Formats: sequence, structure tokens, C-alpha cells
Amino acid sequence: MATAALVFVALLVAAATAVSTMSAAALKPLRMTGPAVRRWGGVVLLFVGGWFLLLAALPSPIIGT
Repeated sequence: MATAALVFVALLVAAATAVSTMSAAALKPLRMTGPAVRRWGGVVLLFVGGWFLLLAALPSPIIGT
């Protein structure tokens, strides 16, 4: 569990560092895709919610029997 938390924190720090060092010209294409992200955001949330419901319904091999 600690390893997963460390990896997650390292990925967050790396992503924040990468975004903060990018130039404005490099970020412009990402800003242009904002409406597309809004359109697909609901679909992604539905899939993630369904995945969590599926995980909640199945027995967990990690927690134990």
C-alpha cells in the first residue's frame, strides 16, 4: 500500500513539474480541446462510476475472505 501511495505522489509531482515548466505555446493545443473534454466528461464519469460499482459488488481478493 505504501508503494502505491509513493508512486501516486511521485506521478502527481512529476505531472505538476512538467506542466509548470511548459511554455505557453506548448499548452495552447491543450487549451483548444476544452470543449471536447467537457463533452466526454460525463461519459468518462459514467464509466468510472460503473467500474467502482462493479468493484464494490465483487468479492475482494486483497481484503480477504
